[in-house]
Amino acid sequence: MDQPTPQLLALLKKYSGAEIETFRNFPDVARSGNQFISKEEVDYLVQQGYVEEKKNDSFGQLLALNERAKQLLQNKA
Repeated sequence: MDQPTPQLLALLKKYSGAEIETFRNFPDVARSGNQFISKEEVDYLVQQGYVEEKKNDSFGQLLALNERAKQLLQNKA
């Protein structure tokens, strides 16, 4: 397994235990809890396969870290 970068680990820790919400009508908006977050960070996590879709409806998506991401965090703790 590749060694994760410190930046990746920090990003995974940032969203550990939190769900990420995206909005279909506002594609540049994403939030985690009550905090707005960078859509680029969300896109990166999706593209790299670190999050999975929990829910998808007419409003948008609800994402969370998947087992791969949780394993990375657990191994580096």
